[in-house]
Amino acid sequence: MGQRSESDRHESRMRLKGKTAIIVGAGQSPGSGMGNGRATCLRFAQEGAKVMAVDRELALAEETAVLVRKEGGDCFAFEATS
Repeated sequence: MGQRSESDRHESRMRLKGKTAIIVGAGQSPGSGMGNGRATCLRFAQEGAKVMAVDRELALAEETAVLVRKEGGDCFAFEATS
């Protein structure tokens, strides 16, 4: 089995390029480690998606958006209201 080239590996990491992902529960309570919502935002951005990080607390969603942007992704924070 041959090795994949660098460009092949990069292409496989961009499966969501041109897509927008809406992730609800993207915020994170302080001290709780890496939650599923935040981890999903980071992973989807790595795959090329533009991410809408939604949480009931805007400040927590914005923390996630900042992390994603630091990693080079596109992410915007939104507050979920009832």
